[in-house]
Amino acid sequence: MTQLGFRTRGHKVATLVPQGDAHSLPERIPFYVIPTGWILPREAPAIYKEAVFTWPFDVLSARWAGNHEERMKKSVYHGEFTRREGRWGTHWRAEFDGFTKPGVYQIETERQFSLPFQVGDNIYERLVRGYMIYLHSQRAGCEVPGIRPAENVDDAVLDTDGSYVPASGGWFDAGDTRKWMSLTAFNVEGLYAAWHCGPAFRTQVLDEIDWGNRWMHAMVSPEGQVWEDIGGGTFRGESYEESWWVENHPGGSADNTGNTITDNIPMSGDERTIRTTYNPWVQFGFVRHQAMASTILPPTDSAKCLFLAEKAWRVGVQRGHDRRTLFVSAQLRAALELVAAGSKVATAGDVTSLARELLSRQDPGGEGLSHYFLEKDAMDAFRCIAFSCDPPLTLLHLCELKPASAGEVVAAAEQAVRNYIDHYLLADAASNPYGVTPYGAFIQQPHPEAQTYRPAGRGRGVRTFINPFNKAFLIHGTNGVVMAQAHLLARAGKYFGNAAYSAHAELLLQWSMGHNPTGLSTFTGIGCRHPVPYSLLNLSIPEAVLNGFVGRPDDSPYLETGNTSQWNTQEVWGIPYMHAMGAIANL
Repeated sequence: MTQLGFRTRGHKVATLVPQGDAHSLPERIPFYVIPTGWILPREAPAIYKEAVFTWPFDVLSARWAGNHEERMKKSVYHGEFTRREGRWGTHWRAEFDGFTKPGVYQIETERQFSLPFQVGDNIYERLVRGYMIYLHSQRAGCEVPGIRPAENVDDAVLDTDGSYVPASGGWFDAGDTRKWMSLTAFNVEGLYAAWHCGPAFRTQVLDEIDWGNRWMHAMVSPEGQVWEDIGGGTFRGESYEESWWVENHPGGSADNTGNTITDNIPMSGDERTIRTTYNPWVQFGFVRHQAMASTILPPTDSAKCLFLAEKAWRVGVQRGHDRRTLFVSAQLRAALELVAAGSKVATAGDVTSLARELLSRQDPGGEGLSHYFLEKDAMDAFRCIAFSCDPPLTLLHLCELKPASAGEVVAAAEQAVRNYIDHYLLADAASNPYGVTPYGAFIQQPHPEAQTYRPAGRGRGVRTFINPFNKAFLIHGTNGVVMAQAHLLARAGKYFGNAAYSAHAELLLQWSMGHNPTGLSTFTGIGCRHPVPYSLLNLSIPEAVLNGFVGRPDDSPYLETGNTSQWNTQEVWGIPYMHAMGAIANL
């Protein structure tokens, strides 16, 4: 079960996974919720019955003493786990939404105890605190006591003419020392969501955005083009396009060679390099985040953010892009954030035309799973390990803003979001016992002889996890995907007043924090059982989140728990935490 706990009125689920012959267990298994630190009376040697403390040896080997009525008096809630057969084997499931008493508890069955868990109204504040600690620990260009010395204070020089740009600040990414605008800059979005979680962390949020903007504001040319990254090393690959990692996942086209830690003295000759490649995702992402930040920062900082956002928007529109779904969504989201910030540089016509283009990318429906988004040529479905829900989240934001003269596309966007959730996410989530939503649909199905694609209708396939035999042979954990889907479901639940959407958002958060086949929390600051985290350069990054589960070729879940896999499931990464902030801000 989740190691974070449950909202008082939230969705509460626990699962029993047998460690042996499942058929020896009954169809129904009673459970009792008891305050942490207590257990129900169990058989013990007669000589021990007058002892103050519980019998201390092999407690689970002893049967319960007394009857059900006596156990009910000593517990605060009771129910039953019921047996289920599923794609990942036999399990027993209990749902106990009716238990709403705040406190700290554990579940006891005759054969097993749960870890302690909390029930309360403010449990997600723990996640906000964890995100703030994690992000502060990833700061670049300054000492973080207990974590790292001052590193890369002398960033950076341009890859064009070697001229120096004072671009220290910001955050490192995924435990290494690179600063990717395509990924790391999205922490502004997570901070924006954390700011909307309530007043408790707002001072820290504003301070962290200020630190990030030291770097991001330096990463813009005088004309307004946003540069791609710092510290990426030598460009690799035959072309920029072919060097993307996998399926709409930019940022990995450099090999991380050269200096990773410098002498911190500007112009000494060991400065890291700014890669000045033009990337529409980066360009419009910068617009998006600076416009968002302008709505919560103090007036002077706000004005600077909006000025740079508008400058970058003009360059992005002028430069254009190849109309792939990722870029269309990025440009529409940038336009919407400009509108939300009060800017006039993005017009109602921009919003309407981009929204129609994005809406046209949605699968029209048919047999099986449907209404996922497609690439521009409809030759395959849209998939993205870091931003899987960007198209529907962008359309949902359009619905939330309801800009003037956009009534027609708002109504269409509302239906598109509902269809995406009902006929794709939740329709496929029923295929596994934990309600995990799909990594992606596949029209093209690479290497079907070596890996499983579950039938999705119309000759198409679907997987819960990334297909290991993909173009880049990059087997990436799906925490970023699942947390993005939790964000969408929570936000849609709030917008549509749909309690089922909100409940499933919580189910996905619970998956990543322990309600999964391993019982491990991939949020290393949450709970007390975790996999071994992996970082290339830092042994301990507090509160880090791991890449999460990958899928075996047969699409069953796999999470490395030791120190053998190195990267795929265990690398620490800020993207899942950023999406989780969006989810809890709407829960």
